[in-house]
Amino acid sequence: MAVPKLVRAAMRVAAQHQFAYSSATSHGRLWVVSLDGGGHGKTPHAGFAEPGEWLRLGGTVVIDDFTPTTDWPPRHGGEVDHPRLRWLDHPRLRATQLRLTPDLAVVIGTRIS
Repeated sequence: MAVPKLVRAAMRVAAQHQFAYSSATSHGRLWVVSLDGGGHGKTPHAGFAEPGEWLRLGGTVVIDDFTPTTDWPPRHGGEVDHPRLRWLDHPRLRATQLRLTPDLAVVIGTRIS
């Protein structure tokens, strides 16, 4: 089975020693992106990643390193978890939290606009 040109380009970008989500746009928008929750996924001063810039319509983003919560709005350390809320309420995404272990969760979103 032939690997689509976009997938090959994404694989080359991801294989670079230091990957920056902003460099992905030079290879076209991606179908699947995984963001480290400690970087552009959760840290405002690192510059939040903007899904409309690098994720294709219908593409999926996964942001890791969250602590599971059942509260709404989501809370962490007794306070509203604004970084998680940003992804869950993002106007370009339909997103949800998925608990992987008792102490680990990810946010998974599909770009809808």
